[in-house]
Amino acid sequence: TQSLIMRYTDKRKFRLILAVPIVSEFAKQVNAWGIECEVVEPPSRLLRYGGQALRDGVLGRARTVVDIVRYNLRLLSLIRSKGVDAVYCNCLRSYLYVGLAAKLARRPVLWYIKGDLGNPLLDFLALMAADRIAFNGRTNKWARYPALIRRLEKKVRVIPSGLDLHRVTEVEAQDHSQLRAELALQSHTVNLAYLGLIYRPKGV
Repeated sequence: TQSLIMRYTDKRKFRLILAVPIVSEFAKQVNAWGIECEVVEPPSRLLRYGGQALRDGVLGRARTVVDIVRYNLRLLSLIRSKGVDAVYCNCLRSYLYVGLAAKLARRPVLWYIKGDLGNPLLDFLALMAADRIAFNGRTNKWARYPALIRRLEKKVRVIPSGLDLHRVTEVEAQDHSQLRAELALQSHTVNLAYLGLIYRPKGV
């Protein structure tokens, strides 16, 4: 999703800035596309993955919260200095790291949810605070917290994957006899193909 936004947003109308915690291959690619990429290194506690912060004791969690606030304040400075008008977050972690900064700067935040929601407290706080919430499919939208999502319906959207129906028609009109032979597809059976990661939010 991020790469599509970066590549296809009309650069004559919008100025994109990608803020990242570390230099990654994606950040290098974004730079190659001519898009500004700001590396804002967080405290080391915030670079832990796999739910490590959630397994910390009370003191460890308190330190993480302090680091999150400190990091938000650094991003607040970036938002103000770069004249950012809106903030896009593609996961709960990114929302936690910049959501407070956006609120303090009075900038709207779009949270795009494309995976599982699994932390009731943090999910609730982010869902309530986000100005706009977008899901990648209806299945994902209703998978968790349906009562809360109904309550927030005015700011919730579904952004389905794009599909060029004209291209589908063109492909359907082509001769598929060779492909059917290669895949041993039989006309009297139902043949299904799925291309993508198989996991619940996709509704497979």
